[in-house]
Amino acid sequence: MQSYCFIIFKSDALERHLVWPILKDFKEGGFIIELFDLREVTSELILEHYEEVIQKLGEDFKKQVLDYFVGKTMIPVIIAQEG
Repeated sequence: MQSYCFIIFKSDALERHLVWPILKDFKEGGFIIELFDLREVTSELILEHYEEVIQKLGEDFKKQVLDYFVGKTMIPVIIAQEG
């Protein structure tokens, strides 16, 4: 049976050049990359992703999330491993 894991590398991981070292560790652990994509963060995307947290923390957090993420790049990745 194959196991899957969804990872989102946010803009800070890209800025700190952490994407490839992290993916290398997964590959060395026997995982394969099933999907690798680049996406620009939109307000709709980030509000959906953080919906529950925004409900708990309120409008100040919502503003911070929008200010920090919108317009930046994120990388969604799906990795898989036979289990």
